[in-house]
Amino acid sequence: MTLIRSKLRLHQQFEDKNPSGDPFLTEKTECISIHIREGGNRIREEWENLNPECFHIRQRAINMAASGRSSILVLSLLLLAHAIEHTYGAIMPVLFPLIMDEFSLNYAQIGLLAASYMITLSFLQLFAGLLTRYIVRKILIGAGLIWVGLTTFATGFARGFQELVGIRALSGAGASMYHPLSGSFLADRFGRSSRGRMMGLHLGAGNVGSTVAPVLAGCIVLTLGWRATLYVFAVPGLLAGIAFWLLVREGTHVDTKMVSVRTSLFKVLKKRETLVLIFVETLLSFRSSGVGTFLPAYLTRSLGFEVSVAAAFFSAMYAGSIPGPLALGYLSDHLGRKKVVFCANIVSALAIWLLIVGASPGLILLNLLVLGIAAYSVPAIIQAFLGDVTDPVLRDAAYSAFFAISMTFGYGLAPAVIGLVIDRFGFLSTFGFLGFISILAALLILSVNEGLS
Repeated sequence: MTLIRSKLRLHQQFEDKNPSGDPFLTEKTECISIHIREGGNRIREEWENLNPECFHIRQRAINMAASGRSSILVLSLLLLAHAIEHTYGAIMPVLFPLIMDEFSLNYAQIGLLAASYMITLSFLQLFAGLLTRYIVRKILIGAGLIWVGLTTFATGFARGFQELVGIRALSGAGASMYHPLSGSFLADRFGRSSRGRMMGLHLGAGNVGSTVAPVLAGCIVLTLGWRATLYVFAVPGLLAGIAFWLLVREGTHVDTKMVSVRTSLFKVLKKRETLVLIFVETLLSFRSSGVGTFLPAYLTRSLGFEVSVAAAFFSAMYAGSIPGPLALGYLSDHLGRKKVVFCANIVSALAIWLLIVGASPGLILLNLLVLGIAAYSVPAIIQAFLGDVTDPVLRDAAYSAFFAISMTFGYGLAPAVIGLVIDRFGFLSTFGFLGFISILAALLILSVNEGLS
């Protein structure tokens, strides 16, 4: 640094002695300027090699400046992409009764069909965050959306149960790119004071897709059949993926190559708060998948509703999950994450148990709205919680592990397990068990130290 200061003083002396712009002195001045720049660059590079955290701080500053210019566009595209991504999971339960009739399937086979999509979606999320070490996130998200659109179109050509399972498994591979990378996108761009609201808004947008898609699918399937319905719904994924590629400008991402894959996962999974949050989310994913996969079948087969009415009720549940994440996210920003998650899970348990009672269509509809607000809003708060307790350098790995583990053992296993339980014990016992899972999750969240946020 002393050398640079001396060169700067010498540079100023040359300028003072060369007011007329003598070529010889000007050339010497330019040479000195080059040496100063090269010396500064070498010192900065040496300092960053010795102090990797300095590099991350500088990169984060670049990211913040870039995100300030593009956060609104990125957020808007993420909201749209999340709505479309949820669409592909939401239309299938509406089509399951028709698929069951055409291929003479039982509930266990339908559970396996749903699980084939969710298991690949869930498990491969572990690798989505690791791929960001080599490929920028917007490319991975766009490619995933396009792949889901193509495989959804291909599902309409399936001629047997095995083909259905295989194609749905391939479709889940594309969907695995979205959740961990979008969570990391949002956590990077929004701070602790607004992270809950932004995660809630993002989840609410996904639930818009879950709400609208069953109604549209219920209308289309009555006139075109389940195969043509899949052809129609393949288009949005293709368009959204291309839009993400063309419109998102991603700032320089934190260079996670500075931390090895094994080290990243070890640091994430050795933290007690992270493990508890993953386990709680796993329980809630299992519960939500069990309810969501078989609710239309329960309404049609056990309560006797028409397919179109069951689809409308199914959408009503997700309608509650549109404003719910934003409202509960706002409350969690001001009241704390634990309190809101605990209360929401208690309400969810009561709403699931009330499904056993049945009652009038109006009360069932009201109960499903409450269930949507409480049960399907909590994941946004837990994701914000994870962002609070995780180092920014480890967020890609943290969200990948979070979604991979919770969705593999939650959404992935639930359809097959719950299908077997329904075949053996019936819907009433199954919903009673799912309500108990909500109570267990509510108690576990109390053990997380929110003071680390």
